[in-house]
Amino acid sequence: MKRPRLRHISSAERPRRNASTFVTAALRIVTTLGVVLLSALPANHATAVVLPQDAVVQSGTATVDAVRLNGPARGFVDEKYRVTALLEPKDAVDTTTFVWSPAPIKGQGTVQALYRWSTPGKHAAKVTATDQTGAVHEADMQIDVVVPETTPATAAAIRVAAATVPVDAPLTAGLIITPTAAANVSIIWSPFPDDGQGKRTATFTWTTAGPKEIDVAVINPDGTTTEARATVEVTPRSPSAGGNTVFLPFLAHARGVTGAQAAAPAIIGGREAVPGAWPWQAALLFDPDNGRSQFCGGALIDPTWVLTAAHCVVDWSAATTLYVLVGRHDLTSNAGNVVAVTRILVHPQYNDGNSDADIALLQLARPLADTTVSLAPIPVATGDTATVIGWGTTAEGVSSSASDVLMQVDVPIVSTAACVASYGGSITANMLCAGRGGADSCQGDSG
Repeated sequence: MKRPRLRHISSAERPRRNASTFVTAALRIVTTLGVVLLSALPANHATAVVLPQDAVVQSGTATVDAVRLNGPARGFVDEKYRVTALLEPKDAVDTTTFVWSPAPIKGQGTVQALYRWSTPGKHAAKVTATDQTGAVHEADMQIDVVVPETTPATAAAIRVAAATVPVDAPLTAGLIITPTAAANVSIIWSPFPDDGQGKRTATFTWTTAGPKEIDVAVINPDGTTTEARATVEVTPRSPSAGGNTVFLPFLAHARGVTGAQAAAPAIIGGREAVPGAWPWQAALLFDPDNGRSQFCGGALIDPTWVLTAAHCVVDWSAATTLYVLVGRHDLTSNAGNVVAVTRILVHPQYNDGNSDADIALLQLARPLADTTVSLAPIPVATGDTATVIGWGTTAEGVSSSASDVLMQVDVPIVSTAACVASYGGSITANMLCAGRGGADSCQGDSG
């Protein structure tokens, strides 16, 4: 099974795409290790939970034993660098004060600082961490800042998410540059896009039907220009617009489902969520040596328990490498709480082959005061509306397309027969299909 793709939470590009897909949530009632769960969260987010009998709530500690810095060792002039103070023990972060030197452009007083240098050379970042006992710990690191090489673009092409799109439906166009390493280029889209001007992906919406042209100009630092054009057929809106293809993000994310729609799983056709509207939404972070990265989502169902997808965590043998972030809308901000995971419970009947019983629980090192979501097994009918939320990628086939802000999309529940017709044995009795053309979840949304 392929591990969910990691990404740094400082990623800035936020494209969207439109494709004929259905979002599949796994509806599973699980009874194991004293846990009864329903993994699908319909619009009313109802489901009952019984936690393990031996669950232990671990409180935070006030004493810091050691501190070290984690961040990039090398980067480019005028690029942003995120440096994180890693404490031992990890859960002492909430009882520790931080002073960064030199002063960062953002994050002074917090566990994570944002730097940017306008001159090349070796630049140092230093943190002084003081715990509640008054003990002081210091750590520093150097970042080698260089001037990026200038590689001109010699050719360009546009890849659109679909050849046809209904009126008022968003469509994402992705720019392909040859060579792909072309640097310091300026990108101009025409007509002016809804989102993405100046970026390698842009979103367009048309209010009238007919053939529409998308043009892009790539301007190199030396003034030379390369251009590309794509044509899209905008069709009148109809109830059936978008097709009947069922797309399973859990299956494709887990093991590379074949087929045109499943080749690159993508929230798609959605919108930015209202900050604070989903207070129980959690981001799963992996903490390798090169910095924390968001790779999956979850739901805070109890102050010390997060519900997520099994395929997100089944490969992690040590819970100490996992963190949960709750209470943050924009991943580039410093809001919310980051808590270490002390225990991983994967459903014993989880099937990597067909993603059945794709459910897991994460126990947190300390309780969180954020709002939890209650879960209860209630009947879900075809046509009911469910909501998919997450920070996953928002476009297909385009790199660096993850969203920094929490996205959401409303999708209708689809009959099991429609799913079985497209995926056959991949659908089990424990699964629930939902979606519509142009709306989807994607890499990073799982959980």
